[in-house]
Amino acid sequence: MIAKVAVVLVAFLAAANAQLGTANFTLVSGAVSPGAGGSLVLTPPTNQDDVGEIIFYNLIVENLVDFTSSQILMDGEIVVAVAPTDTDVDNADYSGIITYGEDDENPSSDVETATVDGVEILQYKDGVTFNGKARISSSFSADDLMGPMEGKTIADFESAMAAGELTAVVRTAAYPKGLLTGDLKATSASNPAAEAIISEKSSASKTVLSIGAAVAALFAF
Repeated sequence: MIAKVAVVLVAFLAAANAQLGTANFTLVSGAVSPGAGGSLVLTPPTNQDDVGEIIFYNLIVENLVDFTSSQILMDGEIVVAVAPTDTDVDNADYSGIITYGEDDENPSSDVETATVDGVEILQYKDGVTFNGKARISSSFSADDLMGPMEGKTIADFESAMAAGELTAVVRTAAYPKGLLTGDLKATSASNPAAEAIISEKSSASKTVLSIGAAVAALFAF
């Protein structure tokens, strides 16, 4: 019982605070787009059984004109489609965009394929303009990895991120090769809550038990 309480507590803490990786966007050299910016934040799943199997993310963008797509790259090659999120044009997920501000445009259902540097990607056909901030929230698993990461695991993805091999890019109609870019840096090493979940998943952790004992002691008062 104590161990279960501890696991629930650690999972709650991880869900609230954990980050696996972060990319802070800056303008690509030579690009001009006043006020454009944002970040990509990767987080672990709240269900401990999914840790190491799925990665959730929030893509935050601001002041973009005709936003078309976003991806995570490795050595310049796409490894994860961030938005649109499906490899099938007919089923592409555009509903995850949450807009902020009355003047922002909601994306239409028109998603098309485009070729960038010889690679076929999905993009919003007419682009989406945000005069303020917008958030795209979704997730990916090993099945969604492509390019040099195709056939790899989420652990392989995290290892590449820890090694500084991944970047994120945001594309617009005016800058199809990228308006914003940022190095995707691992941050989980500084988050004890996320590490505790991983540790508990592989074995009955003494740390988890001690946390449970502490929680039980609190409830005893």
